[in-house]
Amino acid sequence: MNTPVQTANESATSATSLETPLAPNSPTTDLHALGFRLYHKRVTFLARRMPEAFAVYTPDGVQQGAAGDYVILNLSGECWPIPARLFQETYGQAAS
Repeated sequence: MNTPVQTANESATSATSLETPLAPNSPTTDLHALGFRLYHKRVTFLARRMPEAFAVYTPDGVQQGAAGDYVILNLSGECWPIPARLFQETYGQAAS
């Protein structure tokens, strides 16, 4: 198999050089041929639209949100700011 990613079962001679980075956005990269498949992630979390600019502690440190952005709280207790447009395009309210 000739891919830019070497798996544990492939020898270094049968795989493309590990120095060649995977370029998923290249028009010549056939991701399906490389073994990539579509996956869907379902996550339940709480969210609130914030009326004012805010800061929230995240696992990556303090992050800022603008007025109108959302803050989400996942079931693990992590908080994340999400820009309003991205939130509205990506998430739908769960049935309660």
